[in-house]
Parts: sequence; C-alpha cells; structure tokens
Amino acid sequence: MSKPFYDLSDTDLLAWSNNFSQRLTATPAAFGITAPQALAYAQNNASFVVALNAWREPITKTPIASANKKAARQTLLMMAKYLVNSINSNPSITDAQRDELGIRARKKPSPIPAPSVSPLIDIESVSGRTVSIRLHGDAARRGRPRGVQGAGVFTAIGETAPVEIEQWKFEGLTTKTKFEITFPESASAGTVWITANWYNERGQTGLACAPVSVNLPASQIVPVTAKIKIAA
Repeated sequence: MSKPFYDLSDTDLLAWSNNFSQRLTATPAAFGITAPQALAYAQNNASFVVALNAWREPITKTPIASANKKAARQTLLMMAKYLVNSINSNPSITDAQRDELGIRARKKPSPIPAPSVSPLIDIESVSGRTVSIRLHGDAARRGRPRGVQGAGVFTAIGETAPVEIEQWKFEGLTTKTKFEITFPESASAGTVWITANWYNERGQTGLACAPVSVNLPASQIVPVTAKIKIAA
C-alpha cells in the first residue's frame, strides 16, 4: 500500500477496511483488541458501505447522501486510527500480522507521545438507566488536556469493577467531553461502573482512569396484570 489508509480514495479505503474488519472480527485477541471493539468497528464499516453505495447510485446521489458519506468516512477513520495505533503500540504484534491487516508498521518512534494522564469522570445526571458523564483533564481544567483528541469509554455492571479488560464493555469513542450511556433494562437495581482513557490524534492511548460507580434503579416495567389506558 503506497498510501496510508486514511489518505486512500473511498473505493480503496473500503477494500482496506473490509479486510481489516474481517480479520479483527475473526480473531480480535490475536491483535490485542477486544471483541466489542472489533464489533464496533464492523458496525462503522457497515455504515460506510451503506452511505457510500447511496452516494454512488445516481437516483440517490444527493447533497444529503454526500454529507452522509463524508460523515461515515470520518467516523470510520477515527475508529481505524484508534485501533491501528493500539495494535502498532502492542509489542507482541508481529510485522506479519501487520501485513495481514494492511497496516504500515512505524519505522521510527512517533514524535507525538501517548497521553500521559487519565481522564477524570464527573457524573452529570442520571435519568432512569441513562447516565450522562463529563470527561476532563483535572480539577482546574474542564476540557481535554493538550494533545488529546478524544476518549474511549468503557462500562461494566456488577458489585465490583472488573480487573480484566475483556470484562469491560466498549461503549465507543468521543471527541466531546460530554457522553451519554444508556444501560440495559433490568428488573432489579444495581451498580454500574464507568472508566475511560484518552487518545491522541494518532490514536495512541493512555491509561484508563479509576472506575467510577453509579447505583441505577430497576427499570419501570408495567406489570402484566396492569391496565393500560389508551387516549381516545
């Protein structure tokens, strides 16, 4: 590949991304990533396919289709950079594995260091089983630290925070400091945990922060015997 994946045309990017996604989905642990991360990338790849096909069709090639295609490409590349740099930063990944993924191995250390600090998480609000959080650098700085592009957010449900990364659910990437998470419905109240790590413009990640916990109520489920009123 003469160009890095993020400079490829839409057609070439799609071919590269399909291969990248298929191999990560098949054996995520072999490349040092989690199955939820591989799934999230596969979903972004599928969205790009749909948007690109709509833009290519003469009957649907509208300004809206063009905007949707550009947005889907940007989302795909953001996730791709994050995963590629995580993989390239893993010393156990071989050059043969990088070739398999279509990744250009770095020949020299990046001049941009990975984030050296972890995010702080503030719980902004809790509405039912939806939690709104704010990420920031420190008590004095409400925004992202210098050199930080965004954050990866992870959650878990249980009385204690998991120790193994495989036990955390990958919620996604965000370039904003506010992030909203809706947890699955549950018949009982319980504790949920949230953690996050910063990443820079090259997708290099820092350490995840100490998890914060939130006690969520049970879902408000209408009993089977209850009568439901329907407006006339």
